Amino acid sequence: MVTSDVLEVDMDRCIACGACVSVCTQNALLATDESAVVAECLEGGAAVAVLTPEVRAAWSGVSWTVWQEALTSLGFLAVEDGSAARQLLDFQYREVRALHESGPLIRSSCPVVVNLVEQFRPDLIDALVPLATESEVQSRLVREVYPKRPNVVLITSCLGAKTVVDRDDQAPVAVISMSQLLLMLEERGIKIDTGMLAQESAPFDPQLLLDQLPQSSGADSEAIFHDIHGCGQCATALNGTGPRLSDEQLRPLSHLAQAIGFSVRPPHVREVSSGQLEEQLLGAGLNERESRLDCMVCGYQTCQEQAAAVVRGYSDWSACLPLENERLRSALTQFQPTADADVLTGLLNRVGLERALDQEMKRAVRYSRKLTLATFRIAEIDEIITRYGRRASDRAIVLLTQVLAGQARESDTLALSGPHTFALLLPETGERSATAVFERLREKVAATVFWLAEDVGVRLLIRAAAVELNGQASGAEALAEAERAVAADA
Repeated sequence: MVTSDVLEVDMDRCIACGACVSVCTQNALLATDESAVVAECLEGGAAVAVLTPEVRAAWSGVSWTVWQEALTSLGFLAVEDGSAARQLLDFQYREVRALHESGPLIRSSCPVVVNLVEQFRPDLIDALVPLATESEVQSRLVREVYPKRPNVVLITSCLGAKTVVDRDDQAPVAVISMSQLLLMLEERGIKIDTGMLAQESAPFDPQLLLDQLPQSSGADSEAIFHDIHGCGQCATALNGTGPRLSDEQLRPLSHLAQAIGFSVRPPHVREVSSGQLEEQLLGAGLNERESRLDCMVCGYQTCQEQAAAVVRGYSDWSACLPLENERLRSALTQFQPTADADVLTGLLNRVGLERALDQEMKRAVRYSRKLTLATFRIAEIDEIITRYGRRASDRAIVLLTQVLAGQARESDTLALSGPHTFALLLPETGERSATAVFERLREKVAATVFWLAEDVGVRLLIRAAAVELNGQASGAEALAEAERAVAADA
């Protein structure tokens, strides 16, 4: 489901919601890539692709004929629309609802909801409607229709769907995301104009999902129905373009929608008291509510959740970027009368950059080496401020800083030369090489979703211009020349 080379994923507590992947700006957490498994299936010539309704909805401008031609060119035996599985699950749920008389009833076709109940609310297992997940039903329908029982590859935006891979002999052999599909098509030279890259699983607060579950499992209470989905994409997506099936057509297929069964999988989670939370927040200097930004940079939705993670040993306060910036600001104030670091990002500010420029320019002249300075800014920063406010623009700057710092070389100097303007100093680099560097940075930024708030994700474009330094009198003069260049490029 989730892989990482630098972080440990606690699979005992994972519910496959995708929140950790969505909020990680450094690509340290990634959805598992099963493209190699798909390639093996295609070599055998007996694999069927299933496009889920949320994919069809996200790329509604792509016709069904285009999808069929592209995926069969990739090597698939056939392409199926996943809407029949959704119709079958809706039918089965209506049937169960009609007979239910008392107590809570939870629709369970979302794997994230099932994982959440099994691990964190096992008392509600009997309230789960005994339905398979949509991914399982889609695979079973294909195997029912095709006599040679081909391998099934699911194409979906749902990270949770990966939990059903190879669960049994009827499950899909692989689940790939929309971005992984586009990469496979691109590698084979198959072009599809999908427009703007569609969003994969949207981040959400698992605690909010937990709060939607019934408080009690009491069977003697009145009948309450809970139709709950994780990210909500499958609930709001179109039902595909496949034919609408009647109840008479769906009833003989009812056995394909049955769940194999649910199991209690309680995680070993240390309970955290309110006193422990307050002690952690106080120790971190976050005793005032106004000081808790809930910026999600640490990977948790709120500062309170981060504090609980610290108590449990899952995190520490070094993951809190605003707190680290404040500590840096205090240290700079104490040890350097004229602070040369930006408080928000921790990067060199204009004063610090000009000093670094003066030093590097002298070194470049002394050793006859090339030196290039480039400046760039977020193209949409004014629109972000207008639509979402200053706090959102600050978060955009912080998140962009993380992406850029992750791409810069160890010898490069990244700085914030103005309120929304970055500068990158590239030693031993000419203007042509610098241009290639910035093209790579542009592509990386354009491929990243920046979450300015829990429900606000944007893609950013950066405008950049590079100036090879040669003969400028000072760092201030060189910086001014670079800024004029990026302004002219606007």
